[in-house]
Amino acid sequence: MRIEYADGEELLKLDYKASIELNQSAKQQQETGTEGLIWQPWFARLDISTAVIKRPATFFVFQECNGEKKQIGTFEAVFIEPPHLTPERISAIQSDPGACKSARIVINCTVCRDEHKSYYGLERIPKLETEGWIWSPELDDSWKCGCGATEMPLVYLKMGFSSVLGRRQTSSANLSVEPLYKKSVLENIRYNFVELLEQSPREEEVQKFIKENTILLYTYSATKIIPKPSIGTKFKADFGILDTNNDLNLVEIERPGLRLLKQDGHRTSGLTHAFDQVGDWLNEIEIHRIAILEGMGLQNDHVNKIRGVVIAGRDSGHDAGHLRKLRMRPNDGFAFYTYDDLISTLDNLIQSIDDM
Repeated sequence: MRIEYADGEELLKLDYKASIELNQSAKQQQETGTEGLIWQPWFARLDISTAVIKRPATFFVFQECNGEKKQIGTFEAVFIEPPHLTPERISAIQSDPGACKSARIVINCTVCRDEHKSYYGLERIPKLETEGWIWSPELDDSWKCGCGATEMPLVYLKMGFSSVLGRRQTSSANLSVEPLYKKSVLENIRYNFVELLEQSPREEEVQKFIKENTILLYTYSATKIIPKPSIGTKFKADFGILDTNNDLNLVEIERPGLRLLKQDGHRTSGLTHAFDQVGDWLNEIEIHRIAILEGMGLQNDHVNKIRGVVIAGRDSGHDAGHLRKLRMRPNDGFAFYTYDDLISTLDNLIQSIDDM
């Protein structure tokens, strides 16, 4: 089987034992009494390590058997430019435990062994550049090896290499990635977070720590994390989190030392105030949704549901049954978490991630 560009340039060739297929077809003909071409499913593992799609194109799939070449399908390869790495996008990438902080790719010529090396990352790495790696936004539009046998357009690499950072990616023959998080890094974040919480910090200190360590918000699968988004002219949330479902989560951070519940299990005035504040946000958005979303750099038709989230207090000093009811209670449609919930989810992540 061959996969080709429209001009006949080969992308991939797969050799398999056609005799097995022919024997199976002959057997089917005997059993069914049919003659001619018989179609049947065929599954094969494709080795694409040497296949590089150089440009958007239509590809043609051919089957070759006994000297006969027959087209059996086509497919399109398109280029979609990834979102620009704005501060909001970078914060979202940093909240993904599977994200990469940098990636390197090598293009080489199999004839003269000449090679082209480029990289991209959340920040530039001067050491790599002294070793001959080129920062991908500064690439030329194309590269040709010394002997002229290999020529590769680089414009799509220049525009699209950043997409590698925001997805779970493993190293391969030509691509090497540096994971953003190792177990030791996450353990250090946990230690510092717990130490901060035990100092009875102000809301602003906690907000600053989470802003610098958005991995604490990884359960949201964020595509954008907006710090201190304005909600009209009256209010500001601590975070706006746009998730992969295009739902916008507006987060209110309260003091870790805030008392959450009374002895009878009802909310304290401090927690009620936090819920009332988030309710005011949602009422304001109900009236001025389009303008408020535009102020956050979001388009109305790109946002589905808008939810409120309150993070406040600690588990200790509260009845476990009352806390369970608080988390399960509708709470005016808001989600509620304590800081111990954030620690617990981080613990689950630490247990699941392998230290590279």
